[in-house]
Amino acid sequence: RDGDYELYVMNADGTNQIRLTYARGIDEGPVWSPDGRRLAYESNRDGNWELYAVAADGSNERRLTRTPGEEANPAWSPDGRRIVYESRQGGNWDIYAMDADGARVENLTRNPGDEQCPAWSPDGGRLLFASNRSGNWELYRMSANGGEVARLSRTRGDELDPAWSPDGHRIAYAV
Repeated sequence: RDGDYELYVMNADGTNQIRLTYARGIDEGPVWSPDGRRLAYESNRDGNWELYAVAADGSNERRLTRTPGEEANPAWSPDGRRIVYESRQGGNWDIYAMDADGARVENLTRNPGDEQCPAWSPDGGRLLFASNRSGNWELYRMSANGGEVARLSRTRGDELDPAWSPDGHRIAYAV
């Protein structure tokens, strides 16, 4: 309606559609928590892109981030206790992590290049992300606390949107 987008959930057969959000603006990019009880998403309802969470029944909506920058692409840790996301606080995008309630925010990358598309390993110990720190978009891996960064790809093309296989032994990505 009028350029606004809200979030909905429904059964996989298309029945029982429930509207979750009611704010003016755009709510998009919902991702389920591992236990299926909550969703994290991004919204521009307050004038800039921030992250929110809401229960799967539409109750307990909560703003998770409060920055002058922009936040996007939340991803829940496998145990549901942390959320990683990309944030632009200055001139570039970095990977951040926070507790699922928005507490204990940490900048994990602090690099002059842009870092985006964070994804958790199935065991929760590592993260994948895409970065243009080398001049084009390549894939990197780091420990979940931001240490031990390793470059995984070296091509002339751009690699984006990494995802771990369920067993943690393979990575899918877009080129």
